[in-house]
Amino acid sequence: MIETSLRKEVTKLEGQLAMSNKCYEQLLTKLDTLRMDPQKPSLPLSGPSPTTNDSASLFMCLLQDARAHDTTPSPKQSEFPLIVYWNKKEYLKGYNNGKGYLRTIRNDDSGMVGFLEDENGNIVNKDEQARMREFQRSLAYTLLKFGLAPTSWGRCTQPAQEYVVRSMRLKFPIFCYCADNWKADTFMGLYYSQWADCPQISNDSEGHHVKQETTDSTIEPTSNGKTTKRPSSPPMTNATKQKKLKQDNPDALIPTAPKQLEIIRALPGPPVSQLAAHTVSTTTATPNISSLTRSSQARSFNYHSPLYNRCHRQGSRSRLGNRKPSSKSLRPS
Repeated sequence: MIETSLRKEVTKLEGQLAMSNKCYEQLLTKLDTLRMDPQKPSLPLSGPSPTTNDSASLFMCLLQDARAHDTTPSPKQSEFPLIVYWNKKEYLKGYNNGKGYLRTIRNDDSGMVGFLEDENGNIVNKDEQARMREFQRSLAYTLLKFGLAPTSWGRCTQPAQEYVVRSMRLKFPIFCYCADNWKADTFMGLYYSQWADCPQISNDSEGHHVKQETTDSTIEPTSNGKTTKRPSSPPMTNATKQKKLKQDNPDALIPTAPKQLEIIRALPGPPVSQLAAHTVSTTTATPNISSLTRSSQARSFNYHSPLYNRCHRQGSRSRLGNRKPSSKSLRPS
């Protein structure tokens, strides 16, 4: 068993080395061609630029190399009976948008993605899944350099998706244990939005970045993040309401009986010029205490309140002596 695993690993590394050497040789040949022919005929304004053509040619070279090395026939489900989720439909049915239960074997060292399983149905460990994400990030950066990195994985072109899927199969044979390469496609879709930046603007791929990997809290297809709310203000009690109301309008509340006299004494009186205008004599008359009290209270309280009527009657008795005031004298002047 160990010898078989080592042979697979050696074969995989040899294939990657051969592919890298071939790509390097093709790039050198392309550079030599550009140096030997620096002057090219001018292209019409409506046609593609030389930079676009060169990028497309180089990327197609990478795709052809990936096709040449990915020659291993796709395994059959009958060869791996312990694989739990061979088809994507079975996984989606078990996952049920995060509400279901996955039948893959999980332990303390298992990674967050439940559909990545080995030949025995065990979930791939955390370290291996971390290496998968790092390799996918390098592939996303490659797409970005060639101007093939839109905002979402579903909007990538078919050659770009094929290059990524084949590269993942060559690097990690676990992605071969499924039908139609759905595991590599789904795994790339989970992280692509974290890595690829906004769409290219004016074919300027250098001005954008491949985002760094975030935490493992968004491994499954749906994120578990929660929106934060502003802290609510403390509940307002009756004392708080009364205090605020007094600050806004000091005359809005009528005080209780023990404090009536203190408030009346503290109320400001009317200007002397206003009192002098209502007197018969041309000389300035000194206002008495009862008139000041009644005028101040009339400005501060409601004319029809019991407090005002009582104070008004007391002022009338002080002017009329022992004579009983009439109903007209109780009316506000």
